[in-house]
Amino acid sequence: MPIIQVLGLPPDVPQPALGKLIRHIQGGVSDVPVLGIPANEVFVFFPPDLVIENLGEELIAQISGLFERQERTAKVLDDLRHAICAQLAMFAQQFLPQCRTVEVYIVSTIKPDELTIYEKKPEGAFLQVKLE
Repeated sequence: MPIIQVLGLPPDVPQPALGKLIRHIQGGVSDVPVLGIPANEVFVFFPPDLVIENLGEELIAQISGLFERQERTAKVLDDLRHAICAQLAMFAQQFLPQCRTVEVYIVSTIKPDELTIYEKKPEGAFLQVKLE
């Protein structure tokens, strides 16, 4: 379940545009078939920036929490970065005319046994999810 943080967005980007960007980034990740990650397991966040000057000139996406797996080769990870970069570039063309650069990099990967997840069940209790 990767977490993607997009940095550099100005605060005046409309909420519907951000929702659309989330869906497009999630779709871009799920479109990399070797990853085997469904769109609903990709979490996208837009942390606010304390300095507003020059926001929107450069967008940076950081990927973390991606499971290490043998089939996730350097090429597959490159495909992932390109898929997200393409989505950011399309977004910038439409909403950020001042944008000059989009970047994507992987901050960290984790082993599946380094993550614990509890999920809320219909009866209301949180139970641990078994990871494969």
